[in-house]
Order: sequence, then structure tokens, then C-alpha cells
Amino acid sequence: MAYRVELRKGAQGDFATLDGSLQALAFKALNKLKESPSYGEWLGSKHGIDLTGCHKLYFNKKRHRIVYRVSESRRLIEVIAIGERDGETVYLEAAERLVEIIRKETLSTDP
Repeated sequence: MAYRVELRKGAQGDFATLDGSLQALAFKALNKLKESPSYGEWLGSKHGIDLTGCHKLYFNKKRHRIVYRVSESRRLIEVIAIGERDGETVYLEAAERLVEIIRKETLSTDP
């Protein structure tokens, strides 16, 4: 059974800023994840950026990155950020978004 791919709000904006040819390449990369979410590489914590539990997937000849996490129980791939390989920018953005996502998840599960 295939996984569902969901672009979080910030990632939707990232995708929208890509030109048409890059969107096609990103879409192709995301489709690969539907059948094999482990296709990307594990991210951890380095350079002061904690993305533990997330993966990265390259596209456009490794010039762009997709940062995502996998929910096995929901068979869901949550795309957190999409961006150019411009230093650590896409990872910093993903980390900020992830903190906010986790904060909201925590608030929604608190009694």
C-alpha cells in the first residue's frame, strides 16, 4: 500500500516558488517516496540544526533538497521544506517549521 504525500503549509509555498521544470522534478522525486519512504537519507543533528527523525531527498542533480518525515502509523510522508542547496538554509527553515509543527501537535494532544 502506497504512502500519501502531504506538503505542509511552508512546503506548499516552497513548491509554488519553484519554476515549472523544477516543480516537475520535485513532483517526480516525491512520487518515488510514495512506494519507498526510505528512499531519502536520514537527517540528524549537526551544525546546531536538529532534524532528528527527518529525511532529505535530493533532486535537480543534488541542487535542491526536500526535507520530510514519515508517519508509519498513518502511512504519511509530511514534506516540511523544499529548497536550493544554499548552505544550510533549507535545513534551518525546516528546523524552524518542525519546532512549530511539534508545538502545535503537542498543544492539540494536551488535555
